[in-house]
Amino acid sequence: MELTQVFVIALTLNGMFCYPEQLTEYQDDMENYQADYYNDSEYSYDESRENSLNGNNVEKIQRRNPKFVTTKKMMMINAGGTIKLPCEVDRLDDFILIWKKGGEIISLGDKILQIEDKRFQIESTENGNSLIISLAAVSDAGEYTCQVNSPDARTLVHTVQIRVAPVVSVTSPKVEVKAGQSAVLSCTAVQGNPAPELYWTRQMKKFRNGGEKLTGDKLELNRVSRLDSGFYTCHGDNGWGEPANSTTFLEVLHAPEIEQQETFIHTKEGAEVEVTCTVHAAPLATVEWYMNGQLLEPETSVISKQGNRHTLYITGIGNKHTHGKYMCRAVNALGEASKVTEVSGRAKPAQMTSSLVGSEPDRFTLTWVTQSNTKIDKFKVEYREKDGDKWIQVFSSPTEPTPQTFQGSILLENLTPGTEYTGRIESMNMYGWSDHNTQFKFSTKPMPRDSQKPKYEPSISEKSSASSNNVFCLGVLTSFVLILIL
Repeated sequence: MELTQVFVIALTLNGMFCYPEQLTEYQDDMENYQADYYNDSEYSYDESRENSLNGNNVEKIQRRNPKFVTTKKMMMINAGGTIKLPCEVDRLDDFILIWKKGGEIISLGDKILQIEDKRFQIESTENGNSLIISLAAVSDAGEYTCQVNSPDARTLVHTVQIRVAPVVSVTSPKVEVKAGQSAVLSCTAVQGNPAPELYWTRQMKKFRNGGEKLTGDKLELNRVSRLDSGFYTCHGDNGWGEPANSTTFLEVLHAPEIEQQETFIHTKEGAEVEVTCTVHAAPLATVEWYMNGQLLEPETSVISKQGNRHTLYITGIGNKHTHGKYMCRAVNALGEASKVTEVSGRAKPAQMTSSLVGSEPDRFTLTWVTQSNTKIDKFKVEYREKDGDKWIQVFSSPTEPTPQTFQGSILLENLTPGTEYTGRIESMNMYGWSDHNTQFKFSTKPMPRDSQKPKYEPSISEKSSASSNNVFCLGVLTSFVLILIL
């Protein structure tokens, strides 16, 4: 046998016995290829003609079925918008595409069968087309089927949903409730597909929890106060674009509440003064002004009102008749409130500048500052222990580091260590003593612990006993060392 034959046989045997799986894979690939090539789902036989050479033989023409390139879609279209449904295959050849909705045929190829509805169009491409529906309506929602007129009748289904703009409405444009009670604001979605999400906001304000938005169709507020009054807006959002909204006004009925700008107005001669109070009340309150308990007639006084801000104008300051206590009083059906502002040429209340706790146990240096349009002649300082009854009185002279600003300082001695005191200061100028209603607190430094408890000193007998113990221990140690040496 020749060398070449031997080599071929060896290679064959080697492939059969050493690599049998490769042979099997090759055979499988051939079978799969043939099965795929002649698969009925991919190819069809739809024509035949007689062979001119042999009358008994019939030749069949084979055509490949198209495959969809487009995938099915689920789309949400705003009402009034345009729907565009694509249908593309890999190779259309002379097949045609059929569009259906439900059991109704919309188009065959490029021809629209819905002649009466001008909104339908077909936009053709090389291997397919797109069904276009303009001015989408709610009735256009549903499943649209694109079918190839091949023997296997392959189909592609698109799902269309129509989004309808939301419309929301509050139950009442205005809600009234008394302070301390609960308020419920309601809102409903009148229109919208899909159903809109409802949430609430406040105009220029946040909710009690600090948030800017609360979800839900109802808004419940427990134990309301005047701070809860205002505009509340219900919003409905389903992705259409700008959310729909509807607004209601919550009015909390309550007795008057007054905000005061100043409790004390320090003036100088010839100045003009404005006393202002802001009145919150629902229903609206009637506001009156008093001076030292006497009603001021609107005809003889200068009074203005802007919204809920009420102002009394005082002229001729320096005259004894213009100084005094001015009261703003507001009354409505649910109650009344009042605030007093003092207008005076007397010095303003003193402001403390010293620390709250002193640096010494039995002494404390008080420092303060006050303002006065006229010269301050002296200060009167009064102090007492926190739970004491008797005030201790001392006087101090002022300094004037800057115009109309006066400073005071005084050293208080013989105080109790580690004790809290209450103090008050009055200032004297040409208009008299200032008001001492403003009190302050200060404390002395506690005594050091070392000075409170004497150090322990052992007695003579204790010292002797300790010395004897030391001698005895030293003797025992010496004896033990000598025994070891010997």
